[in-house]
Amino acid sequence: MLELQMTKQNSHEKRPLLLEIKEICKSFVSKKSVVKAVDRVSFNIHKGETYALVGESGCGKTTTGRMILRLLDVDKGQILFEGIPISTLTKRQLRKKRHNIQIIFQNPYGSLNPRMKISTLLAEAISSRAENPSHIRAEAERLLQSVGLGKENLDKYPHEFSGGQRQRICIARAIATNPKLIICDEPVSALDLLVQAQILSLLQKLQKEYGFSYLFISHDLSVVRYMSDRIGVMCNGRIVEEGTRDEIFENPQHSYTRLLFASLPTLKNADAFAAADIQEDTEIFQKVLRDVKERSNKKIYVSQTHYLLADQ
Repeated sequence: MLELQMTKQNSHEKRPLLLEIKEICKSFVSKKSVVKAVDRVSFNIHKGETYALVGESGCGKTTTGRMILRLLDVDKGQILFEGIPISTLTKRQLRKKRHNIQIIFQNPYGSLNPRMKISTLLAEAISSRAENPSHIRAEAERLLQSVGLGKENLDKYPHEFSGGQRQRICIARAIATNPKLIICDEPVSALDLLVQAQILSLLQKLQKEYGFSYLFISHDLSVVRYMSDRIGVMCNGRIVEEGTRDEIFENPQHSYTRLLFASLPTLKNADAFAAADIQEDTEIFQKVLRDVKERSNKKIYVSQTHYLLADQ
């Protein structure tokens, strides 16, 4: 088991770095308060790897993804894509890099223009890589078939598809630019369980075929376990624990990570959940959140690839 784990660690280390996040911060200011959404977050993603950010709603996962896409600017810190700091790129320079980073949004119903046919939606993405106009239709057909839909669907509108089919179209649009990194922001949370399994299997198949990396954002632990190579656990805008999938699930160290796992309902603990004291559980959760705010940014390493934040 130890030898297998070391082999996995070495395989990740040999992959070249694609994305480096260095101490990025983001705050949102209103008239009454300042909300620190992301606080000194750092992590790396290697080529061909799936890195998952997991945590409860509002912990800063999506904000982190949007800063990588430059949909939001960082307040502090640095984001390096293939060694280039993307936060300092001009609009023209960023436009040339944009096709390398794509996103699959949570809501397949709201992320497709209802007035555009699928052929037009895909053609826009395909044209970003200077494809010969005469080849665009054939490429759109190929993309649809790669996500399990027939070419006869090109002349339909988004409202003519189910949720799972729309998400397949969103995936086809994301891979149409030949990206190196795809940010999957809760890509299956709006779908039923059977469709979830189909979409996750499709994402893994496409990753093997094209070799791109995923930043997989989710609050669903079972989905994260299925998809990820490495995991960063976020709480209050900070990554409180990071490790390989097996390290996080088999040996969680941080109190927040353990609380996440304890909050996961299963058939075995269904009776305990039914009899749970909601007030007591809420108090425990609030205590963990206060502890995270008071911790320093010093890391304690459990192994070469596994760390948690230290106490002050």
